[in-house]
Amino acid sequence: MVEGRFYNKAEEAGRRHVVVIGKTIARKLFGNASPVGEKVKVNNMGFLIIGLLEEKGSMLTYDMDDMALIPTTVCESVLGTDKIFEIFITIENEQLVPQAISDITKLLVKRHKKEDFHFHTQQGMIDIINNILNALTAIVSAIAGISLLVGGIGIMNIMLVAVSERTREIGIRKAIGAKRRDIFLQFVLEAILITLVGAVIGILIGTLAAWGIMYALKMEAVIAWGAAAIACFGALLVGTFFGVYPAMRASSLNPIDALRYEV
Repeated sequence: MVEGRFYNKAEEAGRRHVVVIGKTIARKLFGNASPVGEKVKVNNMGFLIIGLLEEKGSMLTYDMDDMALIPTTVCESVLGTDKIFEIFITIENEQLVPQAISDITKLLVKRHKKEDFHFHTQQGMIDIINNILNALTAIVSAIAGISLLVGGIGIMNIMLVAVSERTREIGIRKAIGAKRRDIFLQFVLEAILITLVGAVIGILIGTLAAWGIMYALKMEAVIAWGAAAIACFGALLVGTFFGVYPAMRASSLNPIDALRYEV
């Protein structure tokens, strides 16, 4: 609680129409003003706000602050049902969770005469999310690998065309004293520059897209700058690897033949 208080056992037993609300509801209804002491309607029934919950934030697309808590004794008249759909249980120590699940299972099976319920633990939800993210990472990595191969071949073709179009330039440079090493480094560095520029543009587009998607989902975007650095390093390797063959072709040209070359 950040304001007011939670309803007590007397209010619950007395079927009092009191409610504790989250920050999202408070902002929507009262802005920055204190909601404690104000009255609201829940399914057309009047309730007195006695407390305000601390801000919890969002979990995936679920806003944990968009909630109103009322005593269970008035739920049937407000919601039209006496069935309990979900129970949230907090354990003091996470190591006690398996024992708590076992104890609760025994108790509910004894009362219900059958196991008509199931458990969701936070660790289980995290494991599911991690499995999904790992699968997505593997798929995206495979796509990225194919894209690097295709992009590398494209870079090599571009550099081969550049060598062909600049044959006379290469001949002139060799004629005035440029060494094979100079020509080789020139074309390798050009290939690296092209891939690095592409990587930077891709990172900018990806970052803007991530921010846009997370803004639409009302979630905070977390950019893995380490992954961006690895992407730039990968682009450098691709440019180097696929730029070697065109650079070797350019550096091995005979200056006399290159000067006679007509595009």
